[in-house]
Amino acid sequence: MKSFDCDRCGACCRNIRHANFYHELDRGDGVCKNFDEATNLCTIYEQRPIFCNVDAYYEKFLSQTMSRRKFHELNREACRRLKESLEGLNMKKIFVAIILSVLLTAGSAFAENFSAPVKIGAIGSPVQSPYHGFIVENATFNDGEPFTEVFERGGKPLVTYTRGTAYFGGLCCEYDFDAEIVEALNFGGANNFVLPLDGTYKEIFKIDGESLTLYAIYHNYCVTDLKILGERNGMWRVCIDSKKLSDKFFGGNDGYKMEGGVLYDVPTCAGDTLVVTYRRWNWSGASAPEGEFHFKWNEQTQTFDAEQLVY
Repeated sequence: MKSFDCDRCGACCRNIRHANFYHELDRGDGVCKNFDEATNLCTIYEQRPIFCNVDAYYEKFLSQTMSRRKFHELNREACRRLKESLEGLNMKKIFVAIILSVLLTAGSAFAENFSAPVKIGAIGSPVQSPYHGFIVENATFNDGEPFTEVFERGGKPLVTYTRGTAYFGGLCCEYDFDAEIVEALNFGGANNFVLPLDGTYKEIFKIDGESLTLYAIYHNYCVTDLKILGERNGMWRVCIDSKKLSDKFFGGNDGYKMEGGVLYDVPTCAGDTLVVTYRRWNWSGASAPEGEFHFKWNEQTQTFDAEQLVY
């Protein structure tokens, strides 16, 4: 098996701004933040993302849809065009065209299949809580400062925390009970926090995919706050946001508007689809389900496509 013959020119590493796949690697000027311009080499080569590794990418996604030789030819053509772009050709059109040609050839090879959500922990302060500090449940690591007073919950002592860092599997949360309420919790990877949230009590669910790991962060007390973070190869992003969903499909009429607002359930999974059921909230209680959203991962846009199904 012959590996891809990269000549280490660095053209691809210096021109990443025009493809969504690489936006989290862009240092701000279109150059990869891991690229060493002095040597033309990658500083994380052995741990580089899979889409920077031609042969690993082929094995993971394309081995059933095209030959290795064909994929190498596509990548050599991409290299040639990128080098020409540095001499004044239209880099954006060339770069996007060659990437899309690979993706379209791959067809359905990018479908993600997801496991059922599993609750792995919780963090925050329950609404109308008599406690000071944050509850941290089932964290795999927590270096938080315990609150000076020990409370009681369900007849058992309860330790709460003022500030610190907690891990729930691969998901990291920095928390500070005394911070501005809208930024009391920060979720993401270590040193790569992408989601600031208020300090209300959040349940955390893990959903395993084939190449994408998801974490659903869920709060439901009169209002619903559902955020789903995705992690792949150490890169984090917010994939689904219930507030943006309500803005797009219900004109902003979500649970934050209280009476008649839309509430969302914890997602379920059906193969390659995440399913989120929604209902209405009113002072007499939540209604029966009114519909659901189906989310499928789109590798080309690196986001979930949403489809609404009304019952």
